[in-house]
Amino acid sequence: MYHRKKRKNPIPLILFFIIIGFILWSIFQIVASVFSSISTEPSSAEVQIIKGQASFRLPDNSNWSLAFSEQKLWPNESIRTNEKGKASLDIFDSNTIFLAPNTEVQVLNLEEKSNQEKIVQLKLNSGEIWAKTSGDAFKEKNSQFQVQTDRLNLYTKSATFDLSHNAEEDIVRLIKGDLTINILNGEEKDKHPISVTLGVGQEVIINDETIAQLQQNKEILTIIDTGFIESEWHLDNLEVFFPQEAQKIKTRIESQKTIPSNNPDSSANASSEVESPTVITPKNGITIPSSENRITIEGTAPLNAFQIEVNGFALTRFTPGDKKWRYFAGVEWGTLVHGENTYSIVTITQDGKRSIPTVLKINYEGSNFIKKTPLKTASITETLPKEVTQSTTPSNFSDIVITSPETFDANGIHQTAQPAISIKGTVDPQTQSVEVNRYKLKRFSPGDTKFSYTAVNNGLHGNMKVGENIYHITAFGPNGKKASTTVKINYTPVDL
Repeated sequence: MYHRKKRKNPIPLILFFIIIGFILWSIFQIVASVFSSISTEPSSAEVQIIKGQASFRLPDNSNWSLAFSEQKLWPNESIRTNEKGKASLDIFDSNTIFLAPNTEVQVLNLEEKSNQEKIVQLKLNSGEIWAKTSGDAFKEKNSQFQVQTDRLNLYTKSATFDLSHNAEEDIVRLIKGDLTINILNGEEKDKHPISVTLGVGQEVIINDETIAQLQQNKEILTIIDTGFIESEWHLDNLEVFFPQEAQKIKTRIESQKTIPSNNPDSSANASSEVESPTVITPKNGITIPSSENRITIEGTAPLNAFQIEVNGFALTRFTPGDKKWRYFAGVEWGTLVHGENTYSIVTITQDGKRSIPTVLKINYEGSNFIKKTPLKTASITETLPKEVTQSTTPSNFSDIVITSPETFDANGIHQTAQPAISIKGTVDPQTQSVEVNRYKLKRFSPGDTKFSYTAVNNGLHGNMKVGENIYHITAFGPNGKKASTTVKINYTPVDL
């Protein structure tokens, strides 16, 4: 008997595929919604004119216009300083770039995404910048701070560095933090960049000669030049963020001016009343083998030591009250040479008295050839000292003193025909913030004693109109303390 085969019901299979399809569609929607929620907002840099003048240029425009403080600089806009000018760019509140005179910078890109990812891309067309970037602003993995020139791309997330660029060469100096540069190599520069990572306290000069040395696997990193560390440009910028470090370098410079002789054995002006420092290591007369190219000299300091000098060099890491001192000598710095090396260590008191030198003699078996080797972080610690935090809390809170502008008429009004004028003054050291017409000065940091605000007439973007302008200035201190004053400026353009 023929039995007809029973046909399977296709409905369950269809339902299975419908359910699977729905699940996949739901997953896709969830993923799409997550990524679509990450939005990108264009950001701007805030300009501050520190001295002289600066100009800005809009995209696709060859004309330059006068720039002013608190102005916003957007992507694809440029700024340049004149021959006596100095300006700064504040980006994402915690990143500052100082522009030296005759410097031009273009903002290529500034982005801040809703997931806290931040992108900064600048191009240094000419001149020199000194920058401090904050790692807190670039915590997200894909965040990036980049500066370009025609020769290199610089990448960092947290660093204090200096970059100069001209027709002949670029110079990169890493003062703090970490950074990497990709050196662009001739015609194939975009395809085969040479990557170099700098250590703290190192500098690199990029020109045709050093690029050729890199191609031969030669070392081109060196310690930062002392002339730069002691320059007014570096110290003024360093003082904004690390005032104690800047002051110690300045103190060292002043003390070196009083050194009576370059002879390390000189005992001129030495006093037996001042206790001499002692040397713990190495032992006097020891011989250092040629396999070593650096040594560390350590010792103890008298209680009244204000400074410790080694061969006329004031140890910037030494702080009054420290019981120990340390000095690094190395072949690449010229402080460790073949044959006998003499180190004269002197105590200097706060009133300038000098001890009789403690003399250490070391024999070195190495040659006079200076071998360039990567520097350790410690090599810069004699150049850049550790930060010392000091705090004072006076019981009173001083009034604001206006130092500029100086000339007022009988009614207490400053008359001017200039389209831009700086309001400057001093405040109590306890001041935590300063506001001008309820605008909080972003360049003022707690503990600063000076402030500056620029009033400018520049159409809709200006903060000074024709006629009388009133600027209410308030300094805020701890526990609700504050001080206020008012500056009146009457602006009358010469063409009116």
